[in-house]
Amino acid sequence: MAKSFRNYLRKFAILATSVLWASCSDANKNVDKSSIVDDKPSVSSYEEQKVIDNVKELQNETPNSNNVSNPIYRFIHTQFSANGVEIKVSRAVLIDDSVYNDDVEKIADILREKSNALFETYDSFYKKDVHEQWNHLFLTVDIFINKNGFVDKVEFDKVDNKASKTFKKKIAEHLMQTRFKDVGKNIVSLSFDFYHDRLAGILDGSPVMLKTKVNSAVNAPTSDELKISNGVIYDKATILKVFRQRTPGLHHIYNKHLNRNRAISCQKNNQDDVDPDFSGTIVFQLNIDLDGSVQKIKIQSSNTGNKDFDDEIKRALCRWYFPKLKSIEVVTFPITFFKNVSEYK
Repeated sequence: MAKSFRNYLRKFAILATSVLWASCSDANKNVDKSSIVDDKPSVSSYEEQKVIDNVKELQNETPNSNNVSNPIYRFIHTQFSANGVEIKVSRAVLIDDSVYNDDVEKIADILREKSNALFETYDSFYKKDVHEQWNHLFLTVDIFINKNGFVDKVEFDKVDNKASKTFKKKIAEHLMQTRFKDVGKNIVSLSFDFYHDRLAGILDGSPVMLKTKVNSAVNAPTSDELKISNGVIYDKATILKVFRQRTPGLHHIYNKHLNRNRAISCQKNNQDDVDPDFSGTIVFQLNIDLDGSVQKIKIQSSNTGNKDFDDEIKRALCRWYFPKLKSIEVVTFPITFFKNVSEYK
């Protein structure tokens, strides 16, 4: 009887121990699960962190141009003009992941073609105005481009109070009619500076308004001057065609430096008309990558005597695009810049 009772107590103790162990294990398991849930970031917090990281990247102004996965913002700083219109593509906000850095440059190229029409619009509105306050106008425009390359809408972000509603409407119409081809879905912020035969600026704290009747010429290389490492891959006519398309941008840079020299000379010499003494030839060597982009650029020689000008032309050439290649090409050529004295007034 006593033996049976001891066996019963032993079984009861084993059963109680098992129950206690099981309950403790469940509690531990519950604690582990809750800690995993608490530590694991939610989708919303993860997305929020991505936004914070991108904002920090923007504040530092050091976006990684090589990282093309999930782009949110891209920056492109380029200037081009025609007949007095200066267009700065200051910011491009990319919404579609398929859009890459070079698409912003394509947008800039297309807008360069529209700059003549934009200036003619400005000229027709303000050229005959006798008031001096109309000689300069500033606009910032947001252009919304859909995936098919058409403009969905145009919004004016910052507008000079001198700009009339009719003038803004005409500018918007020109931009709405622009076809950007298949460059993805973008919002591009642009700054438009309209000058009416004037150079506006600040020299030594004093405002300066000078006539800018300086005409310039840019001589692209001839077929004989153009040196190609692999002529079988690239024919000279193809490269010279790119030069013809991009010459207006070089004209703008040269004119800008001519006007800057003239403004400084006028202030130093107290003269109204001082011919800017600035011309010369720069010899470049370009390494063109397989995709047609400029991989490397070097100035072999220059006699302009203006390092700032040489460097700005060099930066402009870095943004050029050539047709795609089967192997890397090295191209050497001269570009000559000189004043067209016969047209100078």
